[in-house]
Amino acid sequence: MIRHFGCALLALWFLATTAWGGLPPDPLGLPGTVVVCGESAVALGCEAVRKTFPKGEQPVVLIVDAGHKETEIDRNLTSAFAEHSLVPQVIHYRNDFTADDWKAIQEQVAKVSGVWVLIDPAPLSQVRHNDLVDLLRSVQRRQGTVTLVGHSVNLAGHSNTSPATADTPAEAKPPLIPHVQFQVAPTTPVTQPAGSVRFEMGSSNGLLFRGREIKVIGTSEAAPVVVTLLPSQRRKELRTELKPGAVADLVALQRAALFRAGTPFPPEHRTDCGLKSGALLIAGGGAFSKEMIDLFVAKAGGEKARIVIIPTADESPQLEGRWDQKAFLKAGAGKVTILHSTNREEILTKAFQEPLVEATGIWFGGGRQWRLVDAYADTPIVDLCHQVLARGGIIAGSSAGATIQGDYLVRGHPLGNQVMMAEGYEQGFAFLPGTAIDQHFTQRKRQPDMEELKQTFPQLLGIGIDESTAILVEGNQAQVLGPGTTSFYDHFTPNTKPPTIIPSGKTYTFPKSD
Repeated sequence: MIRHFGCALLALWFLATTAWGGLPPDPLGLPGTVVVCGESAVALGCEAVRKTFPKGEQPVVLIVDAGHKETEIDRNLTSAFAEHSLVPQVIHYRNDFTADDWKAIQEQVAKVSGVWVLIDPAPLSQVRHNDLVDLLRSVQRRQGTVTLVGHSVNLAGHSNTSPATADTPAEAKPPLIPHVQFQVAPTTPVTQPAGSVRFEMGSSNGLLFRGREIKVIGTSEAAPVVVTLLPSQRRKELRTELKPGAVADLVALQRAALFRAGTPFPPEHRTDCGLKSGALLIAGGGAFSKEMIDLFVAKAGGEKARIVIIPTADESPQLEGRWDQKAFLKAGAGKVTILHSTNREEILTKAFQEPLVEATGIWFGGGRQWRLVDAYADTPIVDLCHQVLARGGIIAGSSAGATIQGDYLVRGHPLGNQVMMAEGYEQGFAFLPGTAIDQHFTQRKRQPDMEELKQTFPQLLGIGIDESTAILVEGNQAQVLGPGTTSFYDHFTPNTKPPTIIPSGKTYTFPKSD
């Protein structure tokens, strides 16, 4: 169906964990810029490429072709380069390059602002295919622009064809854009690899990849790009049309493709909610009262409390003089540490993890919950948080810091919080198993969204918390604190039934899974 939508240690850890069908994509997306377009979209491609360079600069772009003389380069391309102030240089890429030829090409590429490729990689030997990919990746690493036209787009994603291997058994290098396949019309349909997202393009449109953003390029008359996610055990094939000008998130699509290739989530059967040890303080956004602060610090150990603040849900978190840091210290906490990084290599170091090893309390600040997933999911950080609960400590958070505590993550789409169920960003940190937690619940009229979630995943316990309100979870009970209410969607069939609404001061007992 078609719908419209809006280091080795890491590898070892990741492969020892959850439901992925492959290694996680880089949350930062791609280095540099990659433009892919059909053969009739060279003018649009030039326009898109020119915008990637600073105004006033006259970029030198190296055209890599299959052996044409410079005078035979397509006139439309030559005029498009001139119109957009791009200076062309040309090299002819062949299988019979000598070592000296290759060295000269590397030196030439190191001096240009970008590379424009006009080669069908199918006839290339595996060695030459790998060399060309490495060459283009070197342009990416220095934040240059790589443009691939027509069949050359196969260099960017999982190849639709296998390069010739008569001269060597060398293995293929990973593509420029992991977990992605391109198909440019007219092309015979090909098999889409598991764990990949496919972009079906026409001859007159294209895509611009920069960081994690994807933008469709093309005139208003151009056909849309069709994005395909393969079916999984529980999900149908998803085909989405992206019209010219539309924007999508590369990392979200990569994650969705990988999750479809992995173990289905959430589990089909209900999971017992509640805690075996420790406590959770889950707040629905808005004001976090002094009473809640005092309770959190007391549960963390008072004067002996060692609290870690994780503000990573915020796009640009304040790391000194924070209100929560001051409030916890004022309430008597013995030590408060701010822990933040989006660098996976740093996150995997013992030095970064050390505050969590001794923590008695953790506070997750507000913002967008997908940033917490990008930074810490599938790393030891999540397990270290669970160990705080196992030691009898407390984890608290508000807004995004509330939702991340659930098993199923709602509103995780990087492009906006209106998408309740965002593929690729559906797994929370599961401090409260078997649940999906929403915030700002009554104030933003989010009841229909929770009903939709329950229709899709009736096995989950949905929890909707009002602003300035929190639940304190200990054992198999949740006590409502603050002026608002908390709604528990505890019907476990697809039929819609009213939620159980618990007012302030009252307690809710989690149902058993049997």
